[in-house]
Amino acid sequence: INQYCLFVDFGEATRIAELFVEDGWWANDSIRMEGQDGIRREFGKRQGVTRRTSRHLCTNVLIDVVDEDHATGICYLINYRHDSQTGVAEMPAPADAPKFVGEYRDTFVRTPEGWRFATRRPQGEWGVGSAATPAAAIAANAVSRSVFSRLTRRSTGARF
Repeated sequence: INQYCLFVDFGEATRIAELFVEDGWWANDSIRMEGQDGIRREFGKRQGVTRRTSRHLCTNVLIDVVDEDHATGICYLINYRHDSQTGVAEMPAPADAPKFVGEYRDTFVRTPEGWRFATRRPQGEWGVGSAATPAAAIAANAVSRSVFSRLTRRSTGARF
């Protein structure tokens, strides 16, 4: 789960295919990627989006082991994303409310190489920027900025 986030956020999105079994799939309401080749091809498009800075945060991870070779999982997803107007990702990127908040529903299979995704289905609960933006997401972002501010002050030796 964590490696998935690191691959997509740090420019190696095609490597997400390595985290799936050969015939695995990834699907949301608008796209379905079938097999490692399909997953690699579609995430290659994401990897080519060099104007984007993103951070996928997965929390509240719950894995249920069904048997010695199968498991199911759920985790919450918070995605921060910024698309630079210059065409090149900005670091640090301007912060705002999360782009979306939702969850991943997963199934896993144990392979000789270790546990792999058999299926991954993201489900968005809230989209930011619409009239339906939840106040909780905005409040959570404010808390994140406050914590970041305190951590930044701490790293420079300032007291708070």
